Amino acid sequence: MTATTTDRLDGLASATAVKGPCKAASTTNLTLSGAQTVNAVSIVEDDRVLVTGQTDGTENGIYVASSGAWRRAKDFSSNNDIRTGTQVRVNGGTNAGIWVLTTSDPVTIDTSTITFTRDTDPLMAANNLSDVASAVAALWNLRNNGADMSAA
Repeated sequence: MTATTTDRLDGLASATAVKGPCKAASTTNLTLSGAQTVNAVSIVEDDRVLVTGQTDGTENGIYVASSGAWRRAKDFSSNNDIRTGTQVRVNGGTNAGIWVLTTSDPVTIDTSTITFTRDTDPLMAANNLSDVASAVAALWNLRNNGADMSAA
């Protein structure tokens, strides 16, 4: 079994299904250069950003911000790095939560239209422990009040 290494800026080693977290996610077209505000989050050099709303969908993906042109993060720069179902956590802004790559395999960088969808599962998309506690409490109440949990 090979070891998985983590880089502070570029996330996990390639070919992993869960990528390193991003500071913010865009759902609109961005200029992929310079410091800017993305989804009400200030983005500066070396911040990771999930880009999901480019007019040219082949430009979507995970980027590392720079004062000049942004570059694709090392864990999202090769065809071997991404597959349908790849997940990334976004920590800031109203787009915070877990995002899932929904583009059908094979995904080809700079050729395939790359599409991410925000996961709406309350346990997966929880922003903090109180969100998880609320979801668990709701399930607990359903079970204790005689609800059929096989459908939950």
